[in-house]
Amino acid sequence: MEQLAAVVNKSSVTNIAVRYPAWPWRNWKEFLGDHFKALAGIRKYQYFKFCVDEPVVVTVRATGDATAMTVCILKDPAFRFRDAGRPGIVLAAGLSKARQHYLHKTVRPYVRPAFQDRLGPEPQED
Repeated sequence: MEQLAAVVNKSSVTNIAVRYPAWPWRNWKEFLGDHFKALAGIRKYQYFKFCVDEPVVVTVRATGDATAMTVCILKDPAFRFRDAGRPGIVLAAGLSKARQHYLHKTVRPYVRPAFQDRLGPEPQED
């Protein structure tokens, strides 16, 4: 990341690299799947309307002049958002052995020697 920021900063006198802290990835698909119903045929709809007064209801239309259809997407009426918490954090799986070997063999030769061990280390056999 430091090298990338340096490249951006050196690319023009007016460019300044802005780095954001890493954020945790969360398992929203599982979390939402537990509490909300899938909207059948979602790809055919072009217009979606949500209202703060009814956050579990979505109004959909296939085209601008089509008849609107209202759908409740909540599975359990007793569900409360405030009590639900947040979905679990998804941990990075890391690189597969095949990918590690590929990076070491194919990419490492093009990396500056000072960074080869960091960006393309020799894969450790288990």
